[in-house]
Amino acid sequence: MVAGEETLEELRAAVVELRDALGVRDERIAELERLLGEARRSGKRQAAPFSKGLACADPKVPGRKSGKGHVVTGIAACRSVGSVSSTRPPRRCARIVAERRCSSG
Repeated sequence: MVAGEETLEELRAAVVELRDALGVRDERIAELERLLGEARRSGKRQAAPFSKGLACADPKVPGRKSGKGHVVTGIAACRSVGSVSSTRPPRRCARIVAERRCSSG
């Protein structure tokens, strides 16, 4: 019977050892489930835009600046010329051609 009692003691020690190992594994599973939940939640968040660096201490005001005017092109550019030239204006400036005829005649 002595051999049977040692076997029983060995089995009890094995049960205690297995319960301890199971407790450690349960803790690890709980930690991994927590990490998995955080990863799933963070995957749903929108990414923030990239930083453009530090903000300027003295930024310029956005938009067009007042009082500077704008670039004059086309017919308005033809009208702004003060002197009369001997070259013919382009055909698309019909008003200029008509004005020259009226002023010269």
